[in-house]
Amino acid sequence: MTEATANPSHEHHDEEHEHVSSIPLLLGVYVLLLFFTFLTVAVTWVDLGPMNVWVALIVAAIKVSLVAAFYMHLKYENQFFGQILIASIFFASVMIGIILMDTRQYHEDVEAAAPAPTQQVVE
Repeated sequence: MTEATANPSHEHHDEEHEHVSSIPLLLGVYVLLLFFTFLTVAVTWVDLGPMNVWVALIVAAIKVSLVAAFYMHLKYENQFFGQILIASIFFASVMIGIILMDTRQYHEDVEAAAPAPTQQVVE
């Protein structure tokens, strides 16, 4: 009895596996990621006020979606894995939101406890 027949989970170890995504598709996604990275940097050159942060976050979300869909192969997997990813991001966002809401309550106490700034005399 050979090792391959003794352990059926390793029967196809030496076989070639075809990739789900083609090389041109992966290169196209790579170019898109480079473009969105440039766009993120370019947003810092334009003063959009508070919208700078939102535009950067939207671009980052698009980049995360591209990486998850094509490089992590979630586009071709069972929907369950995508749902787990979305649920994880949702719960992490909720926890960060709760933490940020709570920090406002203690802001005055922190400022009151902070030492007064000292002025240095320059001669």
